Amino acid sequence: MKIDINYSFERIDRNRKRIAAWKNWEYVDRVPVVLGVECRLPLRKRGVSFKEYFASPEKQFMHQLLNYKWILENIDDDRLTDTVLVIKPDFQNVLFAGGFGAKIGWFDDSPPRCTPVINKPEDINKLKVPSSKDHLWGTYYEWYKRMQELKDDIELSFNGVPGEVVVTMGPGVTNLFSTAVELAGDNFYLWLSTNPKECHRLLEIIMEGIINFERFRRENSPDIDFHLVGEDAAQLISRDMFREFAVPYLKNIYEEFPGERQLHMCGQSKHLHEIIIEELEIDYFNGLGRDVPPEEAAKTLGGKVRISGNVDPMIVESGSEEEIRGEIRKALEYFAPLGGYMLQDGYNLTPDTPLENINLFMDEAKKYGLPKVTVS
Repeated sequence: MKIDINYSFERIDRNRKRIAAWKNWEYVDRVPVVLGVECRLPLRKRGVSFKEYFASPEKQFMHQLLNYKWILENIDDDRLTDTVLVIKPDFQNVLFAGGFGAKIGWFDDSPPRCTPVINKPEDINKLKVPSSKDHLWGTYYEWYKRMQELKDDIELSFNGVPGEVVVTMGPGVTNLFSTAVELAGDNFYLWLSTNPKECHRLLEIIMEGIINFERFRRENSPDIDFHLVGEDAAQLISRDMFREFAVPYLKNIYEEFPGERQLHMCGQSKHLHEIIIEELEIDYFNGLGRDVPPEEAAKTLGGKVRISGNVDPMIVESGSEEEIRGEIRKALEYFAPLGGYMLQDGYNLTPDTPLENINLFMDEAKKYGLPKVTVS
């Protein structure tokens, strides 16, 4: 299979310099732009169903490559920094709950979802730490091996110049608290108060499973130098509960895998920011959700951690051009002068977002220009 991508080498070089500078809290000529484009958007634009995407490793491998091509040729951002496309098995947000044996529903027009398998606190005692090749984790590994074979049949090029396809098992997002909610359902939030001992036991089991699986992934992909935790479900609990039921386990995971500490959290996370910075000591808030007003997040996070995100994707989907530009400009004005900001939606552009709306991000970034950083 031959895939040629129309993307200039000069642009790749500029992207690389912008991203490298941003990692050092610097800007080259403007704020870098890397949008939250997950598979659901290019699949919809290309007319491909989720059923097709998850049909087999062969299908997913092909669609990941074609998604890349569509994104790079249609969306104006800075994501491509080399003539390399990285492919890995993708099971969206069900990978970890699926690794523990959760039942998964597969759908034509939406990502997979888990059905809770823990119906009462006593069921937690029946849960065991799975092998890294059990359940969906085993499927993940088998797909990884098959994708390794498939890459040898791909001729990738950029403007006719050969590129490279790399198949990896990571990096990936790990979900601790969110996996507990997927396994136990919304009842888990109640059990935090009524059955704290059992909840701690569940989180211990999940933590051990995550660490084992991440070690396994890194044995096969040893060049991973950061760890990204996604905890959308944890923003719903109080500071005290987060400190008790999330922080100890997340710290153990971060400490197990040295490198840059990244955290993703959608929703209203402001009440947790101080703990996230001071106790989890994260380096990068990757995909700050839209629900935290930028003027507040700039105070709690700005200048302390690198940030991407916060622009409301629902406004980007259906707002007027004036409204979208205003939302983007607001994020730039609050975050860019503090350094370490990457312009991005917060988080995950919807499949129905018009392309012309998406590309307003880059237009506004160019108009805003080089920020004058006010925080050292």
